[in-house]
Amino acid sequence: MRYLTAKDKRRRILFNKTEFDQFIFRILYNNKKFSKDNADFMSKIKLYYKMAKKDQFLTRVRNRCVVSGKAGWIFSRLKVSRMQFREMFGKGYFYGLRRSSW
Repeated sequence: MRYLTAKDKRRRILFNKTEFDQFIFRILYNNKKFSKDNADFMSKIKLYYKMAKKDQFLTRVRNRCVVSGKAGWIFSRLKVSRMQFREMFGKGYFYGLRRSSW
């Protein structure tokens, strides 16, 4: 599990470094007027996307539990898997939460 969390952390860092550039290139690529006027620049943008590493994109990032590193059933606000949540809830780490009863 540790190597998966390390790989995921590396992917997040790569995405954060290239996020702004990807945003600018995406705007320029989708601009119809600009693409007709300057074909040379558009070819450079297409080349950038071909040369980009796969790990630079947000879709490659996976949500993982901070404690155990598991990938499934993650509570997004707490960044904890459901098993760790039950364990921590039983020990009283989360304030203001109550078991439901009706």
